[in-house]
Amino acid sequence: MITAYPSGYAGYHNSVKLPNLLIRDDVYREVKITYQIIQYTIMKKLQLSLTLISLLVMLMLPSCTKSGDCTEVEYDTPITIVADATYCFPDGAELLVNSLNNKFCPCNAICVWEGQMTLDVQWTDGSGHTSEGSIGTHVNAVEPSEELMGLLINVASQPDSVIFATPCTVPSPSPEIIEATVVVSVQ
Repeated sequence: MITAYPSGYAGYHNSVKLPNLLIRDDVYREVKITYQIIQYTIMKKLQLSLTLISLLVMLMLPSCTKSGDCTEVEYDTPITIVADATYCFPDGAELLVNSLNNKFCPCNAICVWEGQMTLDVQWTDGSGHTSEGSIGTHVNAVEPSEELMGLLINVASQPDSVIFATPCTVPSPSPEIIEATVVVSVQ
């Protein structure tokens, strides 16, 4: 509330009257400027805090997605894989197995080669580069995939490394693969 005072109050003609206080114009301006500076500083700090919180939330979202759907595994160790599952490695790499494909020699057929299981995968290396493709998993494969950035997946050389949905029979010469034990390497 701005109040006009009689001329006897020099310097107080446009003063603000507060309860039991009388503030001169020049002091009022200083207080008002100080208040505005404090208000501006608080707003900037609040804005910075909100920006940092938003950034933190955005950084946490990808890691939440990873840990929620990932099975933690190690390189060069037999792991059991299934279709439509993601496997996470200690360096931050992820292997998403889209499908396990039976490319083995059909039952009761005479083949020159035994065949192999192939995997349709999405590979994200430890630095975040992603590629998709199909990779063979023959137990003796030694060359990494060029398409999938040096990824090498071999069927583990142990009994029952590949599990089929049904027995291999004449009516079902190439049954669906439901799980497999493999060894993943990166070169």
